[in-house]
Amino acid sequence: MKPKITYRQLRDELEKRGWIAESIETENFGVKRKSTVFQNPASELYIILPQMRPTKIIEPIHLLHVRNVLENSGFWESLVRQTKAENGQGATEVFQSLAGIKISK
Repeated sequence: MKPKITYRQLRDELEKRGWIAESIETENFGVKRKSTVFQNPASELYIILPQMRPTKIIEPIHLLHVRNVLENSGFWESLVRQTKAENGQGATEVFQSLAGIKISK
């Protein structure tokens, strides 16, 4: 079974890298939602996720959103270095594994 990442694990990783979390409430089409905005003070980038219990598994679509933002903030290059991959493929496989994403070949 592929490992999953919880909201707490993701939040901890973001905070270790300098991202600051703030709770917000929005209303769209008459529906109120509670979300968490993560912002990196070193950039103008931010990540918005629905508020979740700390033990809830992050949905793959939300992980893909996080990946997109992190790629634009330099995190992805760091993950490539940490996985000692020659290119982004090794880092992509690690991320897909964490997200529980299965890729058909």
